[in-house]
Amino acid sequence: MTVRYGDSPISWYSGIQKVVTQSSAEAEYVAISSAANEVVYLRNVLTFLTLPQHDATVIYEDNGAAIVWSKHYSADHSRSKHVDVRYHRIRQLQEDGHVRVEKVDTRYNNADPFTKALPRADFERHINTLMSWLLPE
Repeated sequence: MTVRYGDSPISWYSGIQKVVTQSSAEAEYVAISSAANEVVYLRNVLTFLTLPQHDATVIYEDNGAAIVWSKHYSADHSRSKHVDVRYHRIRQLQEDGHVRVEKVDTRYNNADPFTKALPRADFERHINTLMSWLLPE
């Protein structure tokens, strides 16, 4: 997970999830929930610094099932009914306009260098995007 303010990364995290999940969609859903919690915290910090955010903060996700689960209470209930209630907070945060989960193509998912081995060209492209604020213009 990487949180950016403008072009600058201000928060990042990569680690093992503290819960056992039964599918990649569920693991991604838990990750969306964790990212949303971090976003809410950072939005509160910015408000305290008199920089309130009026638009929803976009959380990019490449797993289609996790995106659907994050937006709809009844989506594929048979596959998601065992998910702990605390992870469903993402739905309320979207309804309240604090965050918005959007699809990102896997090729442009800048969290990938933190979670998997990539071909050199892909790794360098992601790092250049993440660190663009350091590059001379």
